[in-house]
Amino acid sequence: MIDERTKRELSAKLVSNPDDYMKSFRKNLFMYIDRKDVTLTELAEEADMSVSTLRSFLYGDSSDCYVSTVVKLAKAVGVSCDELLGCATISHDTRESIQL
Repeated sequence: MIDERTKRELSAKLVSNPDDYMKSFRKNLFMYIDRKDVTLTELAEEADMSVSTLRSFLYGDSSDCYVSTVVKLAKAVGVSCDELLGCATISHDTRESIQL
C-alpha cells in the first residue's frame, strides 16, 4: 500500500476545517487515493469495508459516519482519527511528537 515515508509526508499535508469535519475527512481521504499507487479498491480492502461504502463517503451526500469507519480508514492510511477528520483535538506540538 503506502510506504512509511509517504505516509509521513501526506500526514503533514492533512487539512482541518472546524466548520465541516466531513469536508476535511473527504479531502484528507482524497489525498491518499489521488496517488497513482492507491486505488479505491485497495483502500477499501485495507480498511475492511466495501468499495461502495468508501465511495459514499467520498462522492456521496454523507453528512456523518460511524466512528468505526473512521478508525478503520485511519488505520488503513496510518494516521490518527484526529488527523483524518481534521478536527485538531491534538495540539500541534503533540501531533509532531506523535509523528516522530
